[in-house]
Amino acid sequence: QRAAHSFKGLAANFDATPTVQAMQALETQSAGQDPERLSKLLADAEVEVARLTAALAEYQQQVQH
Repeated sequence: QRAAHSFKGLAANFDATPTVQAMQALETQSAGQDPERLSKLLADAEVEVARLTAALAEYQQQVQH
């Protein structure tokens, strides 16, 4: 729960709304008792983190050249 909250704040610094939303859902549901739902939310969050990471890497490449 704490990690999702922290990552949500980090993603917000980059205005990465889909990542923020995925982390918010994960944070909200992390105390829930539905492991299937939590697994789906975690998978969604991983996809959004990968998208953000790729976008940041692309930006870094553009800045360096």
